[in-house]
Amino acid sequence: MTRARRALAATGLAAVLAAGLSGCGTDLAGFADRADAACAKSLRVVDRLATTGDTSTGTPTAALRTALDRYKVIELLVSELTEGALPGGADGSAIESKWLGPSRRSMEAREKDLLDLSHAVGDGDDDRVPELAASADRAGVDGVDKEFLVEANMPSCAALFS
Repeated sequence: MTRARRALAATGLAAVLAAGLSGCGTDLAGFADRADAACAKSLRVVDRLATTGDTSTGTPTAALRTALDRYKVIELLVSELTEGALPGGADGSAIESKWLGPSRRSMEAREKDLLDLSHAVGDGDDDRVPELAASADRAGVDGVDKEFLVEANMPSCAALFS
């Protein structure tokens, strides 16, 4: 996928997420339905990275593109969910403390992995790429309570954040 097509796909995903998540602040069940649908769409995008020409070739550059594209998908989803209205009270607090907060902190912490991966690819240090790519793929995932997502009836979110 060319850079322009990736940008267009990200823009399209943003529009879908924004439309699907507006008005999420009713109750946990309504939020969970909309959030899980958005996670399912994001999961399909992430899964497609494994079969897209410029991210599935097994080269160090493909590993970097995959890690960056995956990061963008997770970041966009978490941003849209965070900016949308969460359920009130304990449900909203639980979503923030068990899922969205840890995901944001994980993305911030894993930015160094993305940078290290980029440097390894640029420097031709191919031996380090698989380990760095695996670490970068954890961005947005570390610390997320997957059991909470399953219990809240968000199985697609649990799969995406695993």
